[in-house]
Amino acid sequence: MNSGDPLSSDSGERPHWAGMAPAYARGLADVYAGAIEPILDTVAERVPLSGAQLLDVGSGTGRLTAAAVQRGARVTSVDPAEPMRELTAQAAPSAQVLAGAAPGLPVEPGLFDAVVSNFLLEHALDPRAVLADFVRAGRSGAVVAATIWAPDAALQRLWGRVAAESQVQPVSVRRIPEHLDFAHTGTGLAGLFDAAGLEHIEMHTVAWISRVEPEDLWAAAAAGIGVLGHLLVAQDEETTARAKQVFERVFAENGELVCEAILAVGTKP
Repeated sequence: MNSGDPLSSDSGERPHWAGMAPAYARGLADVYAGAIEPILDTVAERVPLSGAQLLDVGSGTGRLTAAAVQRGARVTSVDPAEPMRELTAQAAPSAQVLAGAAPGLPVEPGLFDAVVSNFLLEHALDPRAVLADFVRAGRSGAVVAATIWAPDAALQRLWGRVAAESQVQPVSVRRIPEHLDFAHTGTGLAGLFDAAGLEHIEMHTVAWISRVEPEDLWAAAAAGIGVLGHLLVAQDEETTARAKQVFERVFAENGELVCEAILAVGTKP
């Protein structure tokens, strides 16, 4: 993900990205991109971005990486999926693009002034280990920033309604073990940052209206990406067609996709 690419993290929902990256870039990347500038603004309040060494974990299509480069940062991006790394390299030719994931980031400890991720932690199989690896990569005084979706976010509600009203058949999902998960709330994310040893922790609510076209958003789900996509690939043609009709109706009812995220920032001692 993304950044803005949650499904290219250490995720139980991670798809095989060959052939899927264009659909993701066409649809979901536009949705996740709304949090990019707030992430960089928040980091810049603590560390000047011009000349800073910044690590983007789960870079996805490279939008966050490219935005950070435009602000003068020297960016290293990491993603496990080759198609996503290719998109990142195209978006930000000056960035160093590495294969890998957290935990186990392929970087030296204490190297970065800032470590960021966009919608990654809530999909990680061990979010505490992932965040600990972020902290390891930062120098003393480094800023760590990450986003998760706010509870009951519009996109999740949309997918939930489509699944329920089209009566898709349930499928097995590899879930995060309960003892490794965290409450996907501001309080839960703050606790995660505190447990990682970060200081001066702040929580922000970020909201934006996504201008994604409905056909582009559906294309991502139809390609098997995301929660609804995981369900759709297991359905027959009739059910998938019914789900598409429900999606078009529900999206039209809403008129726009209002997104809300929780942004956490902390400083490494």
